[in-house]
Amino acid sequence: MLSNYPPGVTGNEYAIAGGRDIEVEYECSYEAKMVTLHTALDLVQKSPTIELAMQELVAQSEVVDRTVCGFKGIVDAEEFDNTAVLTCPWCGVEREIPVYPETGENSE
Repeated sequence: MLSNYPPGVTGNEYAIAGGRDIEVEYECSYEAKMVTLHTALDLVQKSPTIELAMQELVAQSEVVDRTVCGFKGIVDAEEFDNTAVLTCPWCGVEREIPVYPETGENSE
């Protein structure tokens, strides 16, 4: 049989065919850095330009609060080789998590 693929490549590989669409239960524990609006406005008012205010905001770690995303629920994912690739709908972080292939359940 003729094929456009090199020897040993079937076309079913993930890079060619993609994964299987599944839904998985996911709880996001990504720690996000946040700045309160009050803190940002205060820096903008004290700085001569917005650019300088943003530079100062990035440089000052004490003005940054940390919080956990906290999403918990069902998300769409793509599964290949018992690994689901998904994006958290709240914080946008892309994750790879192991799954049980027959059920699509998260094995973490």
